[in-house]
Amino acid sequence: TLTQENWTLVMVLQTLTQENWTLVRVLQTLTQENWTLVRVLQTLTQENWTLVRVVLQTLTQENWTTVRVLQTLTQENWTMVRVVIQTLTQENWTLVTVVQDRVIQTLTQENWTLVRVVQDRVIQTLTQENWTLVRVVQDRVIQTLTQENWTLVRVV
Repeated sequence: TLTQENWTLVMVLQTLTQENWTLVRVLQTLTQENWTLVRVLQTLTQENWTLVRVVLQTLTQENWTTVRVLQTLTQENWTMVRVVIQTLTQENWTLVTVVQDRVIQTLTQENWTLVRVVQDRVIQTLTQENWTLVRVVQDRVIQTLTQENWTLVRVV
């Protein structure tokens, strides 16, 4: 929660049920009329993930476009994840791209690596004409894990 009236809630729930993930929800809502609800659904079908969609629906006016996150498994590894937050009513949003090279979450047989989204106090605040930068912070080190496990997660 933010101190003022901007953001209300950012929750990342990641739970393991036995050998696989069930559901990840990201809720971002504003107290006023600005943001709508952001949902991230990630479900496992057997040993691999299905399609993940994040739809950031338009604001009450004509501000936001849609944000899509597509995560698909080709066999045992993930493809690239892109998050693009596009265009405000005026001329500047900061473009947010999350690029995950090769495999961000590799299936090592029975277990997933845990990914948490931690947001420092004010992660996204409207300061008049532009948004601040969105950080995705993961446990331990964002940068690569040892050898074949993780690759690099960049937030631009």
